[in-house]
Amino acid sequence: AANSAVPGQRPAVPGTGDVVAYVHAFGAAYPELTAVSVTDLTVLPGEPGRNLRVRGTPAEAPATTFSYVGLTEPSISDDGSVVAYTSDATSDAETPVWGSGPEAGGQATSRSYIWDRFAPAASVVALAEGSSSPVLSADGQKVAFVSATPNLVPNTRSVTCDTVCAPQVYLLDRSTNSLSMLSSLPATTTAPALAGDGAAADPTISADGSTVVYVSQAGN
Repeated sequence: AANSAVPGQRPAVPGTGDVVAYVHAFGAAYPELTAVSVTDLTVLPGEPGRNLRVRGTPAEAPATTFSYVGLTEPSISDDGSVVAYTSDATSDAETPVWGSGPEAGGQATSRSYIWDRFAPAASVVALAEGSSSPVLSADGQKVAFVSATPNLVPNTRSVTCDTVCAPQVYLLDRSTNSLSMLSSLPATTTAPALAGDGAAADPTISADGSTVVYVSQAGN
């Protein structure tokens, strides 16, 4: 990473061990702005394809009134074909641009994205607005993430959304396009599912996607 890797941002490595996704400075002139790159260790240093920024990275640094972190939190599937990350750019646009936020001069809104590196169009798909901390199952088809955005899942009631919703942990099954809230009490025949009354964070997921572990401050 030529001394530009960002401390505290954990790199992601697939089971094959021959690809690394990591966070680094966007450029020498913007040391506080971050980007995510994927390095293919099977390609010799200096050769084309050795080191690529993830698809969804804007070509230029921000020139707006908002504040930005950049691209962070990489996760990668077991074969290295799918990469997830968090970005405060509009990374799923055909030409990615830096995003906006609720107030000029404030922090731009971030969300998580999934990039299928070897798909025909190398497409980038956006997760829920405000999503973060994406983690992928081995095949990249299941992704757990955190979001404080309300009403993502039908028939789920929140008890903390009078002003700001507590972040919750969700699981998206990309093969069926189904989304579920994990940090909640299950629905019953007489009541909807009830979201945790405290914040949930830091999900991790098993290789087969059947188990998600996370931290919760909820009392219910």
